[in-house]
Amino acid sequence: MENAPKFRIGSIHNHKDREYAARLLSQGYLVGIFNRGVCAIWGDCSNKKTIDLIEEIKGERRGARPVALTLSLDQLVPMLDFEKLHPRTRDLFLVVSDLKSKIGSLCFIRAPIKMSHAKKIPRRAKSRENGLVFIQNWDAYGHDSTEEFILLARKFGVKYPVVTSMNKSGHPEIVEQEQGERFCKKEGIPIFLSDPLANPNLKGSYTIINFDREGIKLMRDGNIPCSIIEKILQLPINKSQAKKPNHPQMSFPIHLTSGHPRKIRDAVLSYIEGDY
Repeated sequence: MENAPKFRIGSIHNHKDREYAARLLSQGYLVGIFNRGVCAIWGDCSNKKTIDLIEEIKGERRGARPVALTLSLDQLVPMLDFEKLHPRTRDLFLVVSDLKSKIGSLCFIRAPIKMSHAKKIPRRAKSRENGLVFIQNWDAYGHDSTEEFILLARKFGVKYPVVTSMNKSGHPEIVEQEQGERFCKKEGIPIFLSDPLANPNLKGSYTIINFDREGIKLMRDGNIPCSIIEKILQLPINKSQAKKPNHPQMSFPIHLTSGHPRKIRDAVLSYIEGDY
């Protein structure tokens, strides 16, 4: 992007760095962030030039794949087309606060939305399949620093902050912070927010689970294994056609992954952050 600010490195844990990055996002620039095991590119989905820049950076092999929204589940759930979900999965979405406490910040959700809402979502953040409109979304609840970054971006006028893996399409996602810094500098992304407190054993992109008429399907296994998410949801997840993670998954002690779903999530997050 022309006349981009001089490249700098900040910390996702520093409020001033988050605020500066959020302002850049509102001005149409891209932002790089290391987010629990993986580097990611953030943009404003309502800004066509910004999304075009993501596609230019990632390369033509990206094709028409949509970027992921970062709506809170409070925003997402009212958009869902419940009639297009399997009956046994609908109860998961009835109490949003309960769902947030189970899977907030753990994984991406892909699900069909009502046509009335689909019309409002930017084109680059939705896909069509069998007559339905799907969006992919990550709620940052439980990842306090990134959640505040998103809130700041919205405060500065970014209605649809979106995220995608930091890599050239067809290549593994970048999981080393130093490599993410070099990538941003080379590609003209003006800031990279590092995480000096990150657990070095957690590497790779987030797990993606899909909800539709057939139930729950694993699209991609990720840094927090689907097996843990399955225990939290207490529903079977079809793993037959899932993409495998590009990096070895972190090992979680068995005693952390049993008990009440909310307890499992809290234990997993605490373990990742070194507090357990």
